Amino acid sequence: MAFRRGDKVLVVDVWEDESGSIQRKDRPAIIYDVIGDDHYSILLYGKDRTGKIPGLKVDQFSEEGQKLQLQKDSFLNLSKIIPLKRYAIVRLLRGNCSEKLFEMIEKVIEQEGIEKP
Repeated sequence: MAFRRGDKVLVVDVWEDESGSIQRKDRPAIIYDVIGDDHYSILLYGKDRTGKIPGLKVDQFSEEGQKLQLQKDSFLNLSKIIPLKRYAIVRLLRGNCSEKLFEMIEKVIEQEGIEKP
């Protein structure tokens, strides 16, 4: 299956915790861009990290939240745009990212000097 910019997908998020243990969690993400075999993704978190890392809070019942079909208020982690291979994408989810939300994302990326793919 081919994924496109704006698709909401479920991805495998892997990180190392404070104790050095490798953690894994399936997490929703938005496809920011597709370049070759890489799907550049923005992860969605349930925990609001506003003021701690660059990102955007999206309310579940806002226009953008409705288009993404969010189950709860979510935080788009814009601290980095993560390149993923196709095998790291579990499946396509219902909902997609609106152009209005992409404009908001681009504004934060520019303000924070975040590297784009």
